Amino acid sequence: MPCYLEQQVTVSLPHTDHEILQQALTQLGWNFEGDQDRLVIRTSGREVITIANHEATVRGGQEHLIETLSMTCAQTILRTAAQEFGWTFETVNEQEQEFVMEHY
Repeated sequence: MPCYLEQQVTVSLPHTDHEILQQALTQLGWNFEGDQDRLVIRTSGREVITIANHEATVRGGQEHLIETLSMTCAQTILRTAAQEFGWTFETVNEQEQEFVMEHY
């Protein structure tokens, strides 16, 4: 009888804000369900991320999903702060990691 082993990776997310997380997920186009205690996320590629107790769990080899989510959360925080204080927020050359914030 074959034995299947599935490796999972868990990453700590100690400062996760549920509202910011949901905004980032919407921006990425990823589906999610659950509440503040446990959130199950399904990416457009059908990968699954589970967030519970301020920890994100994914299958081994899919750690890049957490990095993508973290970067999008950071951008969401910056975009929200920029709007609140009257700054503009624009990406540079369509690059997700590069942006310009200006205040007039």
